Amino acid sequence: IDMDVKDQVADFELDLVVGGGVDFRVGERTVGLDLRYSKGLSNAAADGANGSGRNDVIAILGSIGLN
Repeated sequence: IDMDVKDQVADFELDLVVGGGVDFRVGERTVGLDLRYSKGLSNAAADGANGSGRNDVIAILGSIGLN
């Protein structure tokens, strides 16, 4: 299905993001774990679109150091 939604979403969105992380030494490498929460402050729907929407996101990120 090919659907064009450009006229239904806003061109700009304002969010507030908070988070933190920790790094652990595992042998010769560093392993990291981050947690972030993003709260949408502005309406993500375009003017004239049916309904409204704000984005709320919880992200869990992991990393492995290459050195």
